[in-house]
Amino acid sequence: MATKTIERYLCIATNAISRTDSTLGYERTIEAIIKLAEVVHSSETDEGTWELEANGIVLGSLLVGAYWHFSDYHNGQGSDGYRALSIIGQIYNPGCAKGPEPETAENDIYTQLESMVKQWTPMKP
Repeated sequence: MATKTIERYLCIATNAISRTDSTLGYERTIEAIIKLAEVVHSSETDEGTWELEANGIVLGSLLVGAYWHFSDYHNGQGSDGYRALSIIGQIYNPGCAKGPEPETAENDIYTQLESMVKQWTPMKP
């Protein structure tokens, strides 16, 4: 059951990240990543879970790339970006690393999220 839920949120998040014309936009992409990380964190998963894939993006690469993105692009402790960073940090601990390795899938995720944030216009309540 948890794997199906993880796959569903992985599909939503990867659709948003991989499509430049995403209808979700940056804020909703953050929400999808948060939900995905929450489900992964609350589920009993094995190492194979990190290899789940949707739209050519592997779960582990998405979470690692998103972790590094939100470490650089959050708007303080009250922001959704910081919330995403915190929940991903409960399932991924990079130690003393300083960001995604160049020419990796994690770096591709980081770069795609970075381009989304640069185009981002906050939604009005």
